[in-house]
Amino acid sequence: MLFALKHDDARLVKRVLAGEREAYGALVRHYLPAVHAVGRARTGSFAEAEDIAQEAFLAAYTALDTLREPGKFGPWLLRIARNKANDWLTKRAREKRLNAGLEDAAEPFEDAARELEVREMRAMLRRRVEELDEDFREVLFMHYFAGVKTREMAQLLEISHEAVRKRLQRAREALGKQLLDELGRDRDSEKALEKRALTIIGAVAGASAGWQRASAEAGSAASAGTGSAGTAATTSGMTIGGLQMLMGFLSSKAGIVLVAAVAVAGGVVGVVSLQNGGDAIPPTNRPALAAQPAEQEGITDSAAPLPQRQRMASTVEAGEPKAAAQSAAVKQPTGPYGIAGKVDKPGATVRLERVDIYGYECEPEDAVVMSTTADKDGAFLFEDIPSGWYVVEAYTVDAFIAARARPDTYSPEPYLDVVLLPGAPVRGRVADESGRPVSGAALYVQAYDKEPGDLPLPETTAARMVTDGEGRFASIPLWPGQWKFLVRAEGYESLLSEFIGAGSEDVELTLAKGRAIAGQVVDHASRTPLAKIRVRVESKILKRDQFYATSDDGGAFSVAGLRAGEYTAVADDPEWISSGGPVAFNMKDGEEAPALEVPVMPGALVMGRITDADSGEGLAGVKIYTYPEPQEIVRHREAFTDATGGYVLTGLPSGSYAVRWSPVEGYSRPYNEKNAKELQVVAGQTVSGVDFSLSHGIRLTGKVVDAEGQPVPRAKINCVIGQDYRDYVGADKTGHFLLAGLPPTDRLEVIARKHDRISAPVGPLTVSLEGNEPLTIPLGPAGAIKGTARDAAGRPLPKAEVYVEHQEARQLGWDSERTNNAGEFSFSGLLPGPTTVSVIPRNTDLNARTEYKDIVVPAGGTVENLELIYQPPGDPSQTGVIAGRVADKTGKPIERAEVHIFRQTREVATGADGTFEITGLPDGTHELQVWHPQYSVAYVKDVAAGTRNVFVTLLGLTEVHGTVIDAVTKQPITTFYAYERDDELSRITGQMKEDAQRFQDEEGRFKLECIHVRDSFIYTWADGYTWQKTRISVTSDQEPLTGVVIAMKRGAIIEGEVVDPGGAPAPGAMLFTGALPHTVQRGERNVGYADAQGRFRLDTVEQSVRCISAAKPGYGPGFTLVSPVGGQTQRVTIALTGGGVLKGMVNTDNIPGEPYHIGVDVRHPFEPALGESGVKVNPDGTYAIADLAPGEILVRGMAWFSTADGQNAHYAAYKRALIEAGNETVVDFDFSQGTASVEGLVTIDGEKPARGWVTLGKQWHAGGRLDESGRYRLDGLQAGEVVLLIEANAGEAPSRRRLETIQVKAGENRRYDVDLTGAASVRGTVTGAAPGMRVSVYLLQGCHTWPSVPWNVSDYAMEFLIKGVDVNEDGTFSMSSFDAGEYTLCATALIPSGGGIGSEADCVAMPCAMAYITLEEGGETVVNLQLR
Repeated sequence: MLFALKHDDARLVKRVLAGEREAYGALVRHYLPAVHAVGRARTGSFAEAEDIAQEAFLAAYTALDTLREPGKFGPWLLRIARNKANDWLTKRAREKRLNAGLEDAAEPFEDAARELEVREMRAMLRRRVEELDEDFREVLFMHYFAGVKTREMAQLLEISHEAVRKRLQRAREALGKQLLDELGRDRDSEKALEKRALTIIGAVAGASAGWQRASAEAGSAASAGTGSAGTAATTSGMTIGGLQMLMGFLSSKAGIVLVAAVAVAGGVVGVVSLQNGGDAIPPTNRPALAAQPAEQEGITDSAAPLPQRQRMASTVEAGEPKAAAQSAAVKQPTGPYGIAGKVDKPGATVRLERVDIYGYECEPEDAVVMSTTADKDGAFLFEDIPSGWYVVEAYTVDAFIAARARPDTYSPEPYLDVVLLPGAPVRGRVADESGRPVSGAALYVQAYDKEPGDLPLPETTAARMVTDGEGRFASIPLWPGQWKFLVRAEGYESLLSEFIGAGSEDVELTLAKGRAIAGQVVDHASRTPLAKIRVRVESKILKRDQFYATSDDGGAFSVAGLRAGEYTAVADDPEWISSGGPVAFNMKDGEEAPALEVPVMPGALVMGRITDADSGEGLAGVKIYTYPEPQEIVRHREAFTDATGGYVLTGLPSGSYAVRWSPVEGYSRPYNEKNAKELQVVAGQTVSGVDFSLSHGIRLTGKVVDAEGQPVPRAKINCVIGQDYRDYVGADKTGHFLLAGLPPTDRLEVIARKHDRISAPVGPLTVSLEGNEPLTIPLGPAGAIKGTARDAAGRPLPKAEVYVEHQEARQLGWDSERTNNAGEFSFSGLLPGPTTVSVIPRNTDLNARTEYKDIVVPAGGTVENLELIYQPPGDPSQTGVIAGRVADKTGKPIERAEVHIFRQTREVATGADGTFEITGLPDGTHELQVWHPQYSVAYVKDVAAGTRNVFVTLLGLTEVHGTVIDAVTKQPITTFYAYERDDELSRITGQMKEDAQRFQDEEGRFKLECIHVRDSFIYTWADGYTWQKTRISVTSDQEPLTGVVIAMKRGAIIEGEVVDPGGAPAPGAMLFTGALPHTVQRGERNVGYADAQGRFRLDTVEQSVRCISAAKPGYGPGFTLVSPVGGQTQRVTIALTGGGVLKGMVNTDNIPGEPYHIGVDVRHPFEPALGESGVKVNPDGTYAIADLAPGEILVRGMAWFSTADGQNAHYAAYKRALIEAGNETVVDFDFSQGTASVEGLVTIDGEKPARGWVTLGKQWHAGGRLDESGRYRLDGLQAGEVVLLIEANAGEAPSRRRLETIQVKAGENRRYDVDLTGAASVRGTVTGAAPGMRVSVYLLQGCHTWPSVPWNVSDYAMEFLIKGVDVNEDGTFSMSSFDAGEYTLCATALIPSGGGIGSEADCVAMPCAMAYITLEEGGETVVNLQLR
């Protein structure tokens, strides 16, 4: 809306000045409610506000030529209205007439009692409104009388959006909900607004302005072209244009509303309104008040277009009364959902509030606040609410609890079973440094020193207090313990209090005057100041401490109330983005605040359409969203489709995006990211055609009923198809539901539930495209379980995971909960019958859980006092115990320290006395890790099982001080990032970038706090330099580690362009240093994007990088080899390729277990720079990978599954294929269990081997290890050719290996014995390797004419590979015990790049060598290889 206003006002003003006086009518209708609200807020009189509004519009009209910025007509008009109101007050010489104003609007009542009640209410309302400051009254009247949204109000009042919200919030808190409801009754009706608008338009039509003479000639010329209706004529100063101006403005569903003013000398004497469905005014003569078609089309890179949804809003605002367009906005939104529950204290007050996605208070127009009283059973219900996040709080005078719930399509009526915890309020006072009270200060619950349950979100009113006029506050009843509060007040520093005990009285909190920061918003390219750009300033200390400001005409902005510390400033605008990311600054005590410059640029636009797959018609109201990366620039973008199905996402930074749509009722639900379209965008450009076509799929309807056959509203229905497909829907108020988008299947299972009722599982059902009978699902009584989880020593397990799983309906009858601090848990709404309950301590492997089977859940009853004793898995004989105590260096016990045993799924927390005990350990020695957030981590090695006196002392945390300098010049680097961690990494991760500290110091100094006493690494990076990894050793917590000097090297500069296969620029292409990362890692690892001309510049390239790769949707990737030199520039061109598609089917039918992950990935064996691509397989077994570079590929199919005994296993198979540009290549995998088998005896020279195994040469297959007699057996094989890889050894002798290809038949058990007799050997020397290279030699059966050695030869040539070894330091190698025959000998040299041994990054430009050899029986062959 704001975007539309900013542009439409300017256009309408220009049209008025050009002689189109009818355009002024649109401005009148749009701003009349706000102007009237300003007049009423200032004078208190309804009647006088009408007069002021008319005078303000007349004054604005006659002085319109003095308005320098037509786009700011709204704020200019409001200033005029305020001046007129002040003139009236001065002229009348009287006080503000709030009393008269409210009485004027009071409606008559026939019921005397009701009239008395209302008059008393209005008397109270008058008193409260009188007490408000003028600024608060203004936003209150504008919002509740005029329906102006808070963001538009910020634009009109020329203050920040945050300031508007604060003023409105304080005004609302001062009045209370009941008085606000009464205030809202005086809201003008659409009819009344239109009547007043016509009066003002008529008055303006009779007015004369000096600027009109200058435009008379232009106006006459314009009128001449409009036909008879536009003929110029004047009667007593009123042009017939005034008559034309009153026509065609109103529209309704019934048709066109024609309004005509009868012109006489002196003004308008009457209005005639005609309605019909015809087109009384020719379209060519209607005033073009909406965005012009020419501006809706032809979107270019240079001009940011008006988003389609905002254009629609502009049309409504220009053509309809403003109040009508927004009448619903200030009412609480409604929806089909509910939240129900039960509290343990009947009569408790239960309050619900809607919050936004980040946990902040909603915008007033989105807010939902409700309150009720729990009934005699403690039950409560909120109905008819929209979906979203809610905080539900329940309280009495001495108890409180808060919980979160999210009603939506998947859970239409969440149920909360809560227990109020006893507590006492904190009472006190907030004052400034001089002792004066601070009224209107907000206090938020910020921290608690215990964990009784989930806290309410800190930015919600569920735990917010506001000080009164004397600065006093009283909190909700807080649970026993210590609490911290975040205190915020306009103009003051935010205060994070010390811990305050629940029940404390006369608490004094002192706020210091905050400091101010000033800055300017400029265009990143021209450095021209930009107005009306909102800036968000965010503290890096208190993440919730955020401030907002909007730039003025000169681009200037300022923010007050800052405390000392680090902050970032970033554009927070719907269209503009910070071009260089957040601007960091530091507010230091005793130093002048730095001047900020926030460079911004237009973000990218993504446009598209969502349509019905069958009809092609657009779908309105569908939510489209995306989450930019990194989210420090903008958080998220979303839009809704218009009546044609069109949408526009605005303000996107350059980057990679997955654009998604939210589920739409009646259409197939997305799975496996099928609702996402991946694309790259460049800021300032427009990407169009991002369309989605939604299919209905198979539809299954039904109804949920109770035991008497009555409908059950808002029941939850979920369905499954094996483990591949899962969906949830909610029943409506009549109990009906729709499952849409189902795939054809004969395995559909359905269950319905609501609170303490549940249905029996329905199915398996067969659904098909031919039609399906509606379901009727009756609900019956559900069961419940309550109990406690303990460890083997009988101590409670806090925060442990407890799972329930119905033994006869595993997919539909399961649930999970986390225990509280006492180890207690409870489940309700369970499917009755035999159930397995399992428990697992937090941070413990899921496979290590302890199960309790055959627990029978009664229908309508509860399994009470169930005791779950966690028994660590393993051999029952493993009864080893390690116990001890954790304390600080003074001997004080440390509670809640986490003690972890390496290589064991064992972790416990220390008790209040610092003690711990870990049981179920195997014999031998173990290593302990002890961690607590306020202490340094400790490691204790070689602790023998059975030790019970382990004493661990945790040292405190310390600091590291140092400097960062240029490695060559030795000069300080003044701006850089630093991050400390104990593990050695090969790159800077996204998480490190998010958590790193930014330092800006003229001497390059840094200070890292909260550092553990240990050996670790400091990672640093800065613009123009390659990242640096520096090892440090911190040995004491007594004093900081000082004198650390980090020398950073200049990075090489690689610049150039990315082009498509035709040589044209490829804007938005993602760039990478090194080989192209795997598909799922590209968003994190990309180092930049090609600009609108396809150009790029990378200025921190490491010298170890050997290629720059690029990717863009719609093309195959490309790369170029580079030789970076620090500080030097190399220019390159990267050509993308014509992309091909790989697709196929993965069959997992009859696999020996339940599949839980099926995937396919692709590698390029002869071009490692092209990286790896991969996808999950769809539930129907299909897959597709697009944008692959042409050439030979190696395709791997994978299937992970759980076996019947609960173990994890997987199959993998490799196939080679050829990708062609523009074509599809089909590769299928069949992992279904076959009926063939092979078994036999393996011997070495006729003797039994010591050990060995037989596996499949083309795929990984479980089993095959030789038994004590040397026998093997492989089952479940598919009929056809099978490659056996046989390996065995006798004692210390080298293993002998052989590949055998055999045929097996379905249902056949083939016997195949093998005697390994090979005695041939090969040795030699590999030369040509540079220092640091890892050189390997591979022997493959047969002769292979490859263009070069595949970089992943062990996978690519699995069915030929006999053996592989690493060469010795002197380059020599030897291998023995082979059969005679022809072989291929390969050598490769990996260049370590930090990407992991054998990764694509190590293999770019990999030196290699290849030779064909013949091995003689019992002989030795010598082969020397030269790497090239």
